[in-house]
Amino acid sequence: MIVLLGISLRLREFLTFRSLWLDEVALLIQIKRRSYEALLMNGVGGNQGAPAAFLLLSKLSLGTFSALEFGGRFISLLCGIGAMVVSAWLVTASFRDSATRLVGLLLIATSPWLVYYAAEGKHYMQEVFIAVLLVSATLRYELEKISLPSFAALGCVSIWFSHNAPVVVCACGGFLIVKAWMRGERRNAGALLCAALAWVLSFALHASTNMRALFGNRVLMNYWGHGLAPWRKGPVVVLTWAGDVWANLMGYIFIPPGLLSLGGSSGALWIGVWEVVLCVVVALGVVRMFRQRSPLLPYAVGIPAIAFILSLLRIAPFSSRLILYTAPFILLSAASGVVWLGEGARKRGALLMSGALGAFLCVVAPSVAISTERFIAPVDRSDMKGALRFLAQARKPTDLLVMRRSDSVVAAIYTKRDRALAMPFLAAEWKIAKPGVMCARLRKRLAHYPEGDVWFVGVLRSQEVAHAVDDLEKGCFDVTERVTDSGYFAARGRLRR
Repeated sequence: MIVLLGISLRLREFLTFRSLWLDEVALLIQIKRRSYEALLMNGVGGNQGAPAAFLLLSKLSLGTFSALEFGGRFISLLCGIGAMVVSAWLVTASFRDSATRLVGLLLIATSPWLVYYAAEGKHYMQEVFIAVLLVSATLRYELEKISLPSFAALGCVSIWFSHNAPVVVCACGGFLIVKAWMRGERRNAGALLCAALAWVLSFALHASTNMRALFGNRVLMNYWGHGLAPWRKGPVVVLTWAGDVWANLMGYIFIPPGLLSLGGSSGALWIGVWEVVLCVVVALGVVRMFRQRSPLLPYAVGIPAIAFILSLLRIAPFSSRLILYTAPFILLSAASGVVWLGEGARKRGALLMSGALGAFLCVVAPSVAISTERFIAPVDRSDMKGALRFLAQARKPTDLLVMRRSDSVVAAIYTKRDRALAMPFLAAEWKIAKPGVMCARLRKRLAHYPEGDVWFVGVLRSQEVAHAVDDLEKGCFDVTERVTDSGYFAARGRLRR
């Protein structure tokens, strides 16, 4: 039943057909324009990147389905469903008690970001599926249910499906090699080393073809720089950074419905408390798995640890969706911690409150998210199609439309070309345009359209546009109409003469 629940949530998210993100547009358009050979050998440009297998499968999907929202996200949906099914076997093999199995599977089924990225035209859910599949295959190899050649072949192929597969095979293969060597199984350890060599060669081939455009990309490195250890600022700053990235990861994976939409100091306080409690729950879960000798422990600890070490070495960022593939293992660790708190609350009255708190934070809140429309905070539910429908009904041809440049790029996908938005049109970057600068731009542009009103429209980051309008209203702009929808913001008015 829990597996069916997880699948239904992913289908529900997919079938909402929410508007494409800017990153989705940038990636999917390049996939559609490039040949299969170019995608395999050279990957994509435009400060985007994805594993070769994802690019090829998405190319096939886009050729099969006409709608970008459907074809571009279909592979992610399949991977989300596949990850849900494989996780059901993984929890069965990892824990002896039914309580931990149920809680762990429930957390994976209802995790907001695992659900969200199952309907995203990017490769993050494929990374999750490959990570869960590799760990499950490792446990099956330990149980002698699959042969070493099959296990080695899976590792080689998975590297072409996931940029983070090398981290997972390093954790899995490294533990198996050490375990075989300590048991005196030298022949088995040697065979595993040969498999590891095959994995290295597969990664080298993938890196020299599909991934080569990513190496040395300064734009991407700057964009994800907060996920790399800031060694130049000193060890104290690095320690602070390490605590922040782990706490942020906990909050990112377990984020409750609507919590991100809270603003001000109260919202920051609740998010901080949430992150600290979750770190404690996960740590307790790791201790319990160690005491019970869970076969999942080396991988639940090893995979996030290796990813963190790579960020310390400034090789790969340890940040948000780039390490979403660690989410199932952290969620299962949290499930173990929640059950342990529950057992302590049952045996010792002093732990009753901690058990209830852990159960609420890690089980009740994600479950409540199932039945609420605020499953993802409104800032993350862009609705470009709704905004365009609204503009088509309310805007006159002489009105000037002011929109973020990123919004305009996505809008052009739905309107086929920028001109279809109906001129006059002005793209703006709100982070760099001060109210005085924006007023000067608007006055210059409106000199050619003196009869029209001005429309400010924001979709991908609608709150920034709303704040910009508030600033302009204090200086040179009179708002006559303001619309705040669940997926976009629009304001209409005139400049003061």
